[in-house]
Amino acid sequence: SYYFSYGFTGGSVSDIAGSNNGTLRNAPTITTDRYGAANAYSFASGSSQYISTATSYASPGPQTFSISVWFQTTSSGYLVGFGSSQTGNSTSIERVLYLASNGQVCFGLQPGGIKKTLSTISAYNDGGWHHAVATFSVANGSNIYIDGALAASDPTMNAVFSTAGYWRIAHDIALTGWANAPASAYFNGALDDIAVANTELTTAQKNVLY
Repeated sequence: SYYFSYGFTGGSVSDIAGSNNGTLRNAPTITTDRYGAANAYSFASGSSQYISTATSYASPGPQTFSISVWFQTTSSGYLVGFGSSQTGNSTSIERVLYLASNGQVCFGLQPGGIKKTLSTISAYNDGGWHHAVATFSVANGSNIYIDGALAASDPTMNAVFSTAGYWRIAHDIALTGWANAPASAYFNGALDDIAVANTELTTAQKNVLY
């Protein structure tokens, strides 16, 4: 099952997998998705735009999960992560998928307060639509899949920082300390079809999302 799933169909930020509905903050704008339909959102980092979620999760927070998101950008920024605050800047952030300053897709954890980063080799801020999935479990560690293929893997990144909090989209506190942290604490570009599962997605499940 899913912590949430937003398809943005017709601009809706209702959770199509449950009741963890989103709230648009500072008016992200509707834009065209990868099919040319007006079912995605554009975020301008200079306008402090992001999406908050409704449901809080008790400490230690999600222990097995998969983050799935479609993105389009020529810039960088925060994609999806877990923060201690529902809005504004969290005191602590964890389980963060972001687009680095050099265009690499990165997944950040900080078990014991020690920041660890898994990064793709290639850059994906080329202005095209790309699908990113980050999976995490104690058994299998951390993995990043881009456009349906495994792009980075680290079985030793298999612990997370224990914190209560909320899933966040397109913004939280600055990612200082993680590899190639983006200059802005916001995402600059378009996002679509965002979901976080409470399992490691199978290959078949990832292919459906892709």
